[in-house]
Amino acid sequence: MPTNYLSAGWRTARRCSQGNCVEVRSARDVVHVRDSNGRVLSASPEAWAAFVREIKAAEA
Repeated sequence: MPTNYLSAGWRTARRCSQGNCVEVRSARDVVHVRDSNGRVLSASPEAWAAFVREIKAAEA
């Protein structure tokens, strides 16, 4: 895995305040999510958008 994959472009949630938050990195055809241990989950942009919609609906 290239080094820039591990360090470039990760965003942390705005609500993250304790350091145990996930980070998100998106590209044209894939969204990567990693936890504080560095494990990475990859999903299609469509699957990620559906996940985010469900989370937002549950918060409402």
